[in-house]
Amino acid sequence: HFVDGLLGLPAVANLFPNSPELASSLACLAILSEAGWEIGDLLGSIYGRYFTKGGGQKVPFPIIVILAMHHSLGTGLGLPMVMYFRSSNLLHWLCFDLQMAGAIGLSIAEYTKLLDISQPGQLLQFQVLSFISLVVMVVTRGFHYYYLCLQVAATLVANQEWALLVFAAIPFFAFTIFNTFIIIIPGYKRFVKFLKVSNNHNNLPNDVTPEQKRNSLLELETAAVGLRQSRGFREELLLAVLSDSPEGHTSRRASLPARLLSPRNSFLGDS
Repeated sequence: HFVDGLLGLPAVANLFPNSPELASSLACLAILSEAGWEIGDLLGSIYGRYFTKGGGQKVPFPIIVILAMHHSLGTGLGLPMVMYFRSSNLLHWLCFDLQMAGAIGLSIAEYTKLLDISQPGQLLQFQVLSFISLVVMVVTRGFHYYYLCLQVAATLVANQEWALLVFAAIPFFAFTIFNTFIIIIPGYKRFVKFLKVSNNHNNLPNDVTPEQKRNSLLELETAAVGLRQSRGFREELLLAVLSDSPEGHTSRRASLPARLLSPRNSFLGDS
């Protein structure tokens, strides 16, 4: 994500004013690179499900569906758009937005795994970084993405590219569903929930018992795990699918740090 986003940067920031063809070529390289990776990822998941032992449990069918939605834009439109509109700034912006949004969101998710949110300073870091991630997603995969989709459609209409317009409608619609209902809305809901839980934890009364404090921190960590997973859709979907499966039941509690699941926790003091 970072590499492809940086490849698209010269085109959107006009870093090579004397060589716009080079900037366009770098952006197209990023698009085709992402398309190739997505095709490989989708085929690998299909192979894992249907041609490996226990594949049905490792790669549930809903993950294949979500992957197809997520990868539809790059795999379906990457090559046609590069062939016909390689110099379009709209295409370059789509590439840059989606790649950098993924890079920032995933990087924040990985970094926040290292934070001990039982410590006030690190909890504040978690809140600030989670807010930044949410804003990035809402802007790049929300408002700006919707705007760019409409502008691309208008460009196709103006150029009377009717076949490409009809073909483009499918991945644009699928990716819009993915962005809206799998990334943005769940991410917002989990962020709000985490703020409420962290506020309750920070305002525990002074006479709270060790057990109540432990339960509060467990609830805080559980909300944090859910928030991190909203920035990594594959893990979140897998947990959701397995939680509904009798043979593969799991829960977010299984993702909690071991220090919280032990009866001897540092924050219990001398109890």
